[in-house]
Amino acid sequence: MVGAAVNLAARVEGCTVGGQIFVTTATLERVRDLAEVGEPVRVELKGIVEPVLLYELRGIRGRFAQRLPEAGADDDPHVEVTLPLRGWVLDGKRLAGEFSGVVVRLGRRSLEARLDSELAPLANVRLRVSYPDLGQTSGDLYGKAVGAGSRTGGLASIRLTSVDAADQKLIEMLVTG
Repeated sequence: MVGAAVNLAARVEGCTVGGQIFVTTATLERVRDLAEVGEPVRVELKGIVEPVLLYELRGIRGRFAQRLPEAGADDDPHVEVTLPLRGWVLDGKRLAGEFSGVVVRLGRRSLEARLDSELAPLANVRLRVSYPDLGQTSGDLYGKAVGAGSRTGGLASIRLTSVDAADQKLIEMLVTG
């Protein structure tokens, strides 16, 4: 398949993380009576001239009514931490910026951090977290910025999308105490 609609669908899908569904304004207009969506996120997509508003689908009404679990549900407990962080914004396979900060909440699949610069919504990132008490630094952790700024109390919320087994074991140890 080829064409503008296919390209747009691929770009929108690239903005999602595990289990998320985004719809564009055009799609939302067609299903508005059935769809429950979150606040729009404005993103710039490769190959699309104007920024696009994406809405996270939370549920559908009607005959086939369903709700998706809320992001950050209790199945990913968090622990308060203070861990130095160094990160890079990824644009495809290329590094497009660097940032640093401190992780203040850590979960098995996500973290919240105070950063020295703001991340764009849905930015892909590569992270290195330092564990001073253990005298070590993580390998490369990959994630997506799913919240930042005033809606999250000035914290960047990052959903981890790829963590190697050794780092996952370390995170599990910190989260479960």
